[in-house]
Amino acid sequence: MKIAISGLSGSGNTTVSELIGKKLHLRVINYTLRNMAKELEMDFEGIHEKRKDDPAFDYMLDKNQQEMFEREKGAILGSRLAIWLADANLYVWLDGELKTRAKRIAKREGITLKEAIAKTKIRDLENAAQYRRLYGIDVNKHGFADLKIDTDNLSAQEVMEKIASVAQKPSYKKVRKNKYAEEMKVRISRGLGIARC
Repeated sequence: MKIAISGLSGSGNTTVSELIGKKLHLRVINYTLRNMAKELEMDFEGIHEKRKDDPAFDYMLDKNQQEMFEREKGAILGSRLAIWLADANLYVWLDGELKTRAKRIAKREGITLKEAIAKTKIRDLENAAQYRRLYGIDVNKHGFADLKIDTDNLSAQEVMEKIASVAQKPSYKKVRKNKYAEEMKVRISRGLGIARC
């Protein structure tokens, strides 16, 4: 079983991916800019700023995610672009209002709600612009996802149970081709060929 889970910042993607991984005994691949920043010994805000001018960070991040997920017979891929990046049995989009997502981010990062709302708004816009520029993807158009969950009034556990329930249906027994994944591979390879970092 391979499940791709995407959602905007603060939608619960990381937490839900971990829970579903434990429930279904699957490896969780949630390699993010935060992980990359740590590996490159950079702070997250620094790498977030650099990626605006140098797309190599995004290309490397997405290439790593694709390759890690492809190597596994069964796994959860949790990232902003997971449902576009790879072939999977089940494609899930987690949704949430800005204020709800910002509350989660404020708690996680130890900042005020006002600061979190401002940061999240900017991050959402910057990420959307970056994905459009690099891959021609509009993250607000995710209608092809098999399952869309509004996480505003649900706990991470409840979201996980919904995903686990759908994942067990016979119609999701086979990995299905993702029409975006191959195009993204081509763009990543081309982009890394001319990258500056």
